[in-house]
Amino acid sequence: MRRLWLVVLAATLGCSDTGHDGIRPAGSVVRLLDRADEAVYEPPPGERARRVLVTAADLSESDWWPLIRLDRAASTMDEAAFRRASRVSADGVIELGGERGAFMHVIEVQPGMQLVAEAAIETHGLVPSSPGRGARLGVVEFRAVPSGSDVLAALSLMVKPPTWSDSHEGDGGPRRETLLLRTGVETRAVGLICGMALDLPALGGGVSFRDVVLAVPDERDRAAAVADLPDLSDPRGQVPQGRFSAAMTTRPGVVLLPGASFTVPARSPSGAARFEAYAACLTHEDYQGRQSGTATIYCEVETPGGWSEVGRVEMEVATPAASRWWHLDGRVPAEVAGTEARWRLRAEGAGWPVPVVAAPRLVPDQPDRRAPN
Repeated sequence: MRRLWLVVLAATLGCSDTGHDGIRPAGSVVRLLDRADEAVYEPPPGERARRVLVTAADLSESDWWPLIRLDRAASTMDEAAFRRASRVSADGVIELGGERGAFMHVIEVQPGMQLVAEAAIETHGLVPSSPGRGARLGVVEFRAVPSGSDVLAALSLMVKPPTWSDSHEGDGGPRRETLLLRTGVETRAVGLICGMALDLPALGGGVSFRDVVLAVPDERDRAAAVADLPDLSDPRGQVPQGRFSAAMTTRPGVVLLPGASFTVPARSPSGAARFEAYAACLTHEDYQGRQSGTATIYCEVETPGGWSEVGRVEMEVATPAASRWWHLDGRVPAEVAGTEARWRLRAEGAGWPVPVVAAPRLVPDQPDRRAPN
């Protein structure tokens, strides 16, 4: 019995914390994204190039149409309840309550025009009667500029059903939503909609819309749509983290538009080690006409003598079908081994790339061989 126990113990020790073939790294892998909350993200330099058409802060409540339903005319009771519970404040914050309703602002546009609509949505105990019908930002296209304030007459001019953002409910936010679209050949006006439970009533709660804007997009807006990362278009410089897909593989990473950088502290493994990461240029089927160019990703570490380049990768923008992950790697300088140092990822590029860096990590070189399992 004692001999059997020793055999079991030896087998357990041989199986624990090892890789393939009973090999375990001498030090732990350091994943840089684990310390992303300590990172500093510097967005591309220069002013935003978006051309703002209208913001809620420039509008009064009389500039918004109450839109109670899309399916049929609202009853007097519906409209009265919405009016009592909803308002537009002097600083442009839109607050909706009651059972259902929205505010819509109409603006004249040109056909074939690229537009971006944006808002920060914050829900307050909102309970829709049907999933997906909570608070939403929307854009509706009209074939003529509606006249007067007859909402039903305006809706009869719709080119197609509204385009909606994701639905929000419960308590949450503020969460930024961005809609990027190109107007159709028939379109002569658009309606910007801040809505809550339009066709089906809400069971309780309300919602606030802040920083509502309609604009002609710039490259950062287009990149945010391609990366499905609305915060990327926010000028306040939050770290644009997410999960990104290329070549049928999804990885956690950071978007680095040309000119941007991501700096994070990390302790390197003691002894010889390598920096490793994956990089890709994101693309989208809807924007192929603008997707040409190149991007270079640099990895650097701060040493006593200044910033030292560890590795770089040069990429070309490809169509979605030809997208791929590129390998970025290099040696960890001996002077930072086993120490806390700042690591920096930055991008340069030409044309219209949307580069991402995924799964950046520091990997020890030397394995510790154990007895065979």
